[in-house]
Amino acid sequence: MTNDIEEAEELFKEQEQGVLNILGIVKNVKRELRRLQPTFGGFGLFNLATEQLIGRINLMMQHYHTPSNLSRKLDISLKYQQLQVGTNKNPLTLDYNKWGI
Repeated sequence: MTNDIEEAEELFKEQEQGVLNILGIVKNVKRELRRLQPTFGGFGLFNLATEQLIGRINLMMQHYHTPSNLSRKLDISLKYQQLQVGTNKNPLTLDYNKWGI
């Protein structure tokens, strides 16, 4: 997934430089300042990696606990992970440092 994000960032780098000119933002401004919300003194441009993550989570959530095959597969995968971890709690909410092994 990291390689996909890096490839996507590289693909849109040229377009982002063009947009910066249109918006009147100096190209030498650090990426972090470009992504920071205007409330905190930044320019509020979108971070592609963050937007991809939000999209993937929304895609998973729209299928979660619905009467579809994909939903059943998600539920079974989560229950199987619970079995492997050895707890009756949701494995996604457990401390990774303790339960990750």
